[in-house]
Amino acid sequence: MPKKILIIDDEINLVELAKVNLEARGFNVVTAMDGEEGLNKVYTEIPDLIILDGWLPGIDGWQICREIKNDPRTKNIPVIFLTAATQKDDIKKANEAGCGLFLAKPLDPLKLVEISEKIINGKINGGIYRILVVDDDSVMVELLKVNLENSGYKVITAGDGEKAMELIGKEKFDLIILDIMLPKIDGHEICQRLRKKEDTILIPVIVVSAKTKPVDKITGLRLGADEYITKPFDLEELMARVNSIVKRTKQILSANPLTELPGNISIMQEVNRRLKNREKFAFVYLDIDNFKAYNDKYGFEKGDDIIKFTAGTIKKCTDISDFIGHIGGDDFILICKTDKAENICQKIIKLFEQGIAQFYNDEDRKRGHIITKDRRGQSQEFPVITISIGIVTNESEGMNHYGKIVEVATEVKKYAKLINKGLKSSFIRDRRK
Repeated sequence: MPKKILIIDDEINLVELAKVNLEARGFNVVTAMDGEEGLNKVYTEIPDLIILDGWLPGIDGWQICREIKNDPRTKNIPVIFLTAATQKDDIKKANEAGCGLFLAKPLDPLKLVEISEKIINGKINGGIYRILVVDDDSVMVELLKVNLENSGYKVITAGDGEKAMELIGKEKFDLIILDIMLPKIDGHEICQRLRKKEDTILIPVIVVSAKTKPVDKITGLRLGADEYITKPFDLEELMARVNSIVKRTKQILSANPLTELPGNISIMQEVNRRLKNREKFAFVYLDIDNFKAYNDKYGFEKGDDIIKFTAGTIKKCTDISDFIGHIGGDDFILICKTDKAENICQKIIKLFEQGIAQFYNDEDRKRGHIITKDRRGQSQEFPVITISIGIVTNESEGMNHYGKIVEVATEVKKYAKLINKGLKSSFIRDRRK
């Protein structure tokens, strides 16, 4: 049976827009245009979620919320309260009435659907990214906390600077949202302390402050803030900045320092994103052959040049819709559309073989191989560096998990290396169904 949502609002256009989008996702939507009708439907329909405006004809939204939360039959029904983001008095009254979930008007229907699904499925809290909100304005803290949690973040709060520093010393945070004018330790001092310690120097900080003069912004940014937003602020803009900073920071921290390509975390996230969106894609595993022998003879600095050359070669053969990652060492990942994979691999091999000779001295180039010592100290011949590539797609049965995709791609890549014995570059596509 579909979950039931009750919308109580007298703005007919908003109600119809929300109703259409929620019904498109399979919800049973009931509506009411005034407070009395809305309160009656709370008890006759017993919905799984209530979306409630504060300003209503007859009984207002705050009174409705108080009655819902004081009645044992309905107190556990979650309520999304619709309000203008800057109307702190409305939020305060809703808090006092027992409503702890807010959405700002004008309403984004897609966000409403997303939040409604999270609430009904019990996934509103417990996000993987942790944000510390530091502000002595309890209404502001509640507004930020609810909206951040609605977006999937785990939120911890502090009402003064001393408590904030205590939490920072005990826990790890992905982002800190910080007021400047705080009791005990102000925001400027917190920024300075964060940037002086090795374990907190990279935590991004968004300053949200009522201090609007240019000198205040400059001071905050000089002390280490990544963003400076003045109060009152646009809630949607703040959320966009939070999402952007968290995503960018994770990508930077996971990027390979040599090639500056996304690392393991970003590769996994990209695969999971495409799986979630039900995209068909090819996962391409590229590995450089005979790389250790080259490093042993020419040294690690020259080996790094090979790594950067390989990264550049892959970039030249792909476009903006493709994803390139660097697992580490001489292993790379390419994610692209299934029908493009083989053509891209052919281009990579051709360009790679055209350019690899430049990394050898004249003697080794003419000879076609290098001579160096193996692990037992004996001289041995090693072929010129080649590249082996394994291709898998999520079109095959069971390829619906990141770990499985990596496992099969590794097997196919190893097979490509084995059959050619490092003597020539090649790719193999897994065609198992």
